[in-house]
Order: sequence, then C-alpha cells, then structure tokens
Amino acid sequence: MFGIWCEVWGGRLGTRASWLCLGDEQVTFDDLGEAERAAANLQAARNGNPHRVATFRYTAMRVS
Repeated sequence: MFGIWCEVWGGRLGTRASWLCLGDEQVTFDDLGEAERAAANLQAARNGNPHRVATFRYTAMRVS
C-alpha cells in the first residue's frame, strides 16, 4: 500500500507536512507507479502557477 507524502513551505503558514487525504481518509494506492504518477501530477499542478507564494512537494511512499 502506497500513499503520497505532502510537504509545503512558504506562504503565511510556514512549513508543514502530512499524508494526502480526501476528507478524513488517507488516499492510498495499490501500485507504486500509480502513486508516483499522481504525485507528479499534483506537483506540476501546484507549482505551475508563477504567482504562487508557497512551494509544494509530493512524494509517493510506502504506507507503514
């Protein structure tokens, strides 16, 4: 089982990190490749705005 670890720094709230969740449920994937593709898509979408004030990093990782 794999999840996406989310990190963000900058902006008004400073540095923070957590697992990607939808509502109260952690988003998980059965396949590492699927999780890596989702992480890459999120990173491109969040960091693609030239006017953003925060930087995002999404990393696919095994959920323990």
